Amino acid sequence: LIKFERMRTALERSSFFPRVALLRSSILITYDYDMHAELLRSASPTAEELLSFASPAALEVKMIDFAKSHAVTGRVLSHREAWTPGSDEDGYLTGIDSLIGMLEKVAASMS
Repeated sequence: LIKFERMRTALERSSFFPRVALLRSSILITYDYDMHAELLRSASPTAEELLSFASPAALEVKMIDFAKSHAVTGRVLSHREAWTPGSDEDGYLTGIDSLIGMLEKVAASMS
């Protein structure tokens, strides 16, 4: 959750991001399962145990797939508006906001 929040904050503060349309780009999320293999091999770890051993280093969040991205001139993008033909709005921050909201709900349900 923290990595997604940091990504959102960095994009919101960027002077470059509002001037680039990221159409058809993606966010790649990877998790290194082996970092927690010993815990998972133990007898029935609880959700709390799993979360207490969850390491931010095991999770990577990367922006990828920029083939259709392009600079936008003469205006700035919010990245939160719905796409319409010719608008270049991509909803990138809307997607990150939604993902953060879902992760917060999952975390709340586990506590």
